[in-house]
Amino acid sequence: MAAAVVLFSAHAHAQCCSVSSCDPCGVPVCQVQCKTICEPQQVTAYKLVNETISVPKTVTVQRPVWTNEVRQRSYTVAKPIFETSMREERHTVMRPQWETHYRDCSYDKVTYINETATRDEVYTYLRPQWTTQTREERYVVRRPYTETVYQEQCHTTYQQVTTYKTQYVDQGCYQNQTVATPTRTRYALRWMPTTPYVDPATGNQMVQRAGLQWVPYAGPPRYSTQKVWMPKVVAQQVPVTSVVPQTVRQKVPVQVTRYRDEVQVRQIPVQTCKWEQVREVRKVPYTVQRPVVQRIENKVPYQVCRWQEQQVVRKVPVQTCRYEYEQKVEEYTVQKCEWVSEQRTIQEQQCVQKWVPYTYTRMVPRTVMVQMPVVTSSCCSTTTVASPVIVGSPIVTAPAGDPQSVKKPVQDDAADDSKSPTPADKDDASEDAARTESILKREGEEADDEKQPAPPAELDIELPETSA
Repeated sequence: MAAAVVLFSAHAHAQCCSVSSCDPCGVPVCQVQCKTICEPQQVTAYKLVNETISVPKTVTVQRPVWTNEVRQRSYTVAKPIFETSMREERHTVMRPQWETHYRDCSYDKVTYINETATRDEVYTYLRPQWTTQTREERYVVRRPYTETVYQEQCHTTYQQVTTYKTQYVDQGCYQNQTVATPTRTRYALRWMPTTPYVDPATGNQMVQRAGLQWVPYAGPPRYSTQKVWMPKVVAQQVPVTSVVPQTVRQKVPVQVTRYRDEVQVRQIPVQTCKWEQVREVRKVPYTVQRPVVQRIENKVPYQVCRWQEQQVVRKVPVQTCRYEYEQKVEEYTVQKCEWVSEQRTIQEQQCVQKWVPYTYTRMVPRTVMVQMPVVTSSCCSTTTVASPVIVGSPIVTAPAGDPQSVKKPVQDDAADDSKSPTPADKDDASEDAARTESILKREGEEADDEKQPAPPAELDIELPETSA
């Protein structure tokens, strides 16, 4: 690979030299620049997998045993005794007595008899009389005539106009930022001294005695690195082409027809009708109904009820109830429960965590020094930058951290005995010794409260720094 790079650079240098020899106005100039390239790299990491296993466990179970027991209880019974006696009851009864009476319902019957007679009726009617007359009528006639006039017309045309407006563009980039994540708050028994406090209900001064109390506490925060977008707003002038309407006025000849009024006279015959009143007398027959009244006698009988009071005596039986109390004894059965201890073996489900290796590919940046030939022409006053040429072996700049160092989170002593150690590079052993010691010390303090592996947030993965 190095030989190919050397040959390629030699060939490019020969081309540069040939240009300088052929072009009398150009002088070849070579410029060395830094360039970052990315290469794929296989990385082995570990992920935490949960596995459920069954573990036999002996437990003590309390089993209930039911037995029947006969008991006696006494109770008092009230026995009713009924006695019957007679008493007299007096009341007043209303006896009905019916009497017959007559009511006069006589009425008059009217009969009508028709009689015919004649009367004189005077009436008036209108008789028409027609006469013919001539009247003069004037009317207006509109005579058309045509003339040419110039009329101003407006029409709209559209023209393109280019303007510039300010547009703000975000040209920011992603940057690494360290974020502190607080740990979970736990409660532990601590010895607390005597402390005075104020009772919120009464407002009196109280004293809390010294003793063990549950006190909340939190461990040190955990730090992680994440990508954060850093905005950078830049103002740019953007051309905008719009169509602007424009009104154009012009005079156009138009034929206009106008009308003139002329008055004309004509004779029209008109008939006039006059009405004349005429009085006449005529005989009109009519019919008259004469009433004839006839009396009809009618007697209607009806009954009237009259109530008469009467005293009645009757004997009513009365029943009296009294109670006599007796003591009785009965037997009843009670179920009695006794608990018996038994030993049983059950299967307990437990969740075990283990680290499983997996491989993924990532791009690792590295910096190389490239030679950029620049041709400067004195007669044309132009500068040309040719394609990059890699000279010799490239100079590689290592990233901030070794991309192959991926470590497991530190676990407690019980978890470390059941899992294999994490593979790490030998070159990073000395650099991570101090860090591992501090993490082990911190995890040892938390092992009493929680016997679990550290969460995946504790992975110490060093990622390389990439340039935008």
